[in-house]
Amino acid sequence: MPKLQEVDDDDDDDSDHDTFVEAESDQETFIEDIPDEEQLEEGDHVLFVLIDSRHAINATESKATKMAFEASKKQKQTSFKDILRGPYKDFSDIFSKEDFDELPPRKKWDHAIELTEDWKPFPSKIYPLSQDEQGHRDEFIEEHIKSERIQLSNSSMASPFFFVKKKDGKLRPVQDYRKLNAMTIKNCYPLPLISELIDMLKGAKFFIKLDIH
Repeated sequence: MPKLQEVDDDDDDDSDHDTFVEAESDQETFIEDIPDEEQLEEGDHVLFVLIDSRHAINATESKATKMAFEASKKQKQTSFKDILRGPYKDFSDIFSKEDFDELPPRKKWDHAIELTEDWKPFPSKIYPLSQDEQGHRDEFIEEHIKSERIQLSNSSMASPFFFVKKKDGKLRPVQDYRKLNAMTIKNCYPLPLISELIDMLKGAKFFIKLDIH
């Protein structure tokens, strides 16, 4: 249960309620006092309901992400042109956005979502987005429809959409596929063991780290 801490309100000493604020949150909880003239008897019940002002995604930014974002402000930002001045200048075509906006040819290993025999369409609720997030959402949809990565859908079900912050402060689009995953036939092909992959690096001299878009 979230920890609540009481807040002193010196501006309103005659208030008939106490105010509590959830630790590390902006949400307030008001607990009304029972009037003095109304006495409770044994067996009486006092009922109250806590109603949030709105449903929201709380896991949009972790403490680690906040710390990484603050640290990135002090670092020199490297542009794409700066990278191409280095040892990768002969491979600029690999990193070009024009080629990235084209889908690769279909192959037999293309990803497919196979549903179980007893699957049923499910309803989804829309997660609230700020005005800034709505603008980024529209840009995301327009870009991916143009590149044909996504297409307009008339499906009987959909998965909600929201954003999380990346380490550089930019927004990363996320879709909540938990309900869809629950009715998907799992691919049980075993993944490689990380320990074996590390052993295969024996004798290697050069390593590279790429943040693939």
